[in-house]
Amino acid sequence: MTKACEKWKDQLLEAALTGARPKDLQVHLQSCRDCTTELRDLEALRARQDSMLPLLVKGSQPSTGFRARVPDSSYFTRAVSMSRYFHGCSK
Repeated sequence: MTKACEKWKDQLLEAALTGARPKDLQVHLQSCRDCTTELRDLEALRARQDSMLPLLVKGSQPSTGFRARVPDSSYFTRAVSMSRYFHGCSK
């Protein structure tokens, strides 16, 4: 991207994320190969990230038996507090 095109960066990002292309950006893209390429690259990046969302959502649920393997957090907090108390730690 050339120095003259720096002013288009925010609009290019907005266009890649939302698909909105204001008239002035459309006119600029018709004559600027660098910005057209940049927009295409940003759109491709967005598509790759969007394709990973289902994997992230799927992995956000605890596995079967998670609660049985991991102690209750309030129990853990009390145990750590008691341990610190008996070992002379102030925190």
